Amino acid sequence: MDFETTSPNGSQLLQQLKSTLAQYAPDYAQESQQYEQAKDSLPDSTYSDALEAQFAAKLLYIAYQGFRWNLECFQQPVNKLCINTDYEDLHQEQQLSHLPEVIRLEKVLHAAYEDFSPAQREAAAQIGDYYGNYR
Repeated sequence: MDFETTSPNGSQLLQQLKSTLAQYAPDYAQESQQYEQAKDSLPDSTYSDALEAQFAAKLLYIAYQGFRWNLECFQQPVNKLCINTDYEDLHQEQQLSHLPEVIRLEKVLHAAYEDFSPAQREAAAQIGDYYGNYR
């Protein structure tokens, strides 16, 4: 087994997150239903697919940062003191908007949004809410 075949990709992490939320978050079923309704009101899946892929890329980066911190704490136990820092700083979330895949997908989202009617823009906002407006 090599690293590439055993390490999850962003889509797999997102599916695991959705599965965990479905199991433990009481409001997830309702949120998911609203998300699906909003997706259905758009002309195609370009916008929702791009937003999901963008979120998956960010999720993968954050998972990588967590993995990296675990290794650093294992190798240098004194690094555990850094875990007391702010979560956003610890995982370098300020870097998310600079990831190449995030930038590429932001262009796709912008192009799709430009062609939406006001009602479709409202649906796009609901889809964004599903992902916590994590853009």
